[in-house]
Amino acid sequence: MRAASGVEIVRGLEAGEIVLEHLRGRAGDPWQVQAADVLVRRELGLRGLDALAVEAVEGETVTLRRDDGTRLQATVSRRDDPRPRPLSCGDEPEVVSVFELEALA
Repeated sequence: MRAASGVEIVRGLEAGEIVLEHLRGRAGDPWQVQAADVLVRRELGLRGLDALAVEAVEGETVTLRRDDGTRLQATVSRRDDPRPRPLSCGDEPEVVSVFELEALA
């Protein structure tokens, strides 16, 4: 991420919004929850900090509740990206996981 993006991210957070282009998930959540949160937000353009809440996780399907009370079920998948890349500046390239939104209902 470029240093200039930091200003955009902080301004967004101060306004109660997330810059979706830089969102990677919430640390500590299982991969399914992080992937569902990020991919559904991007799919629906949900930028509000509290726009989605996790209600349940069953395998690769995550039930989310929008801030208007609507429930969504997101099914996500995970696979290894065949193109190794560094996870952080100065790291050696390695195989990383990529996530896809398989279904949203």
